[in-house]
Amino acid sequence: MRHLPWTVLTAGLMFALASLAGGTGALAFSLPVPLSVLVAWQGLPAGLAAGGLFLAAWAWLAERGLGLAGAAVALGVGLLYGVSLRGRQAPGKTILAGAGMMLAGLFLRLPALGELWRAYRAGLGAQIEATMQFYHQSGLLEAMAQQGIGGERLRSSLESLVTFLGRLFPALIVWEVLLGAAAVYFLSRWLAGRRITVPALPPFLHWQVPWPFAWGVIAGLASFLLGDWRANELLVTVGQNILVGHLPLLWLGGLAVLGYLYRHLALPPPVKAAAVFALFFYPPLGLLVLALAGLFDPLLNLRRLAAGADGGGENR
Repeated sequence: MRHLPWTVLTAGLMFALASLAGGTGALAFSLPVPLSVLVAWQGLPAGLAAGGLFLAAWAWLAERGLGLAGAAVALGVGLLYGVSLRGRQAPGKTILAGAGMMLAGLFLRLPALGELWRAYRAGLGAQIEATMQFYHQSGLLEAMAQQGIGGERLRSSLESLVTFLGRLFPALIVWEVLLGAAAVYFLSRWLAGRRITVPALPPFLHWQVPWPFAWGVIAGLASFLLGDWRANELLVTVGQNILVGHLPLLWLGGLAVLGYLYRHLALPPPVKAAAVFALFFYPPLGLLVLALAGLFDPLLNLRRLAAGADGGGENR
């Protein structure tokens, strides 16, 4: 009974947030925070009671149970984060598990996801006309025509770019979910830490991408190469999305590896400065090196390259 005031208050707060979200995708990012804080502070039974109370009120009062399935997934993420914070479990694995639950919840909202994809494609298409108009008004189109690049060629290039970006819509959704899952976790962690001791974050230079993700990259590369060989556009698109979907984690892991090597490798400062300059001022090379470092570090433990290294990264 001592948890009852917190339970009712949390359920009311979640209902207010859900009403503001209106059953949209914002439910996935607004509901887990108060529930995870409640579980971290008061325990899982209080969280289950608050979640059940919210679902009952939402199903009864909301129009046709708007967003009920998505709300249930968001509550599951909140319970997961709360249990993790209370049990002081590894943050990285918790965030990945929460992102996986959020992605699974998207399959419950396929119609809305289809509408979002159509709006995304329409927005990209509108950018073509806006870009063409800008080039025409600024005189750049005439200057390019003098160099043999006509308006039709420019339009064709823009349309190819729009088609490519349209194919990457699933990967961009994965990026959004990963960022949202991390933001929800760290906000919950900050709030819960005001009353309890939360799990400490490992030093950033020791962060490491979990090794199973290397198999995901291999699967994406295999799908892309097989589709290219068999001229199968679907396999190519699937492979591209798998590869691009892994990039945020690989870049983060690669940045940790390169930061560790920069600090511990016994190289002259000018050499280190030249390497940083090359990676920073030539972004394609820098992003490629970051992705490769993040990919191969879990398999090869690249930190061993540093003289006097104290071991590998932490698979968090």
